[in-house]
Amino acid sequence: MSSNRRHIFSKSLFQSSAPFSHVVIAGNVGYVSGIIGQRQDNGALVGADVRLQAQAMFDNLGTALNDAGFSLADLVATRLYLLDYADFETINQVYRERLNSPFPARTTLQVAALPLGASVQIDATIDASK
Repeated sequence: MSSNRRHIFSKSLFQSSAPFSHVVIAGNVGYVSGIIGQRQDNGALVGADVRLQAQAMFDNLGTALNDAGFSLADLVATRLYLLDYADFETINQVYRERLNSPFPARTTLQVAALPLGASVQIDATIDASK
C-alpha cells in the first residue's frame, strides 16, 4: 500500500465480507465504493421502494464519508446506477433533498442488476484536500 493512501472500511455500516474499502483517499482525491440502500445493522435492503432505498443510500454515503472525515459537501462527482430509468425523477428528487447546489458532476446509468437486488446504487469522488 502506498504511503499516501488511506483505506477506510466504515465500522458504522454493515460489515460485509466482500473485499473492498468504503473509501480510499489517494493524495487529494477520495473514491467512495458503490453504496446501496441497505440497513446498517443487518445489511438487508431497507425495502423495495426506490425512494426509501435512495434515502438510505444517501444516509449510508454520508456515514461512510463522515467516518473518513468528510461530508456530502466534499463530493465532486457521483455516478448513479439505476435498474429502471422510470425511477429517474424519484432519484432526482432525493438527490436534490440531500445535496446542495452547485451539484457535483454526475453520470447516471441504467444497469441490468445491482447488489442484493437494489434499485439504485451510488459511487463518488471527493475532494480530499482538506
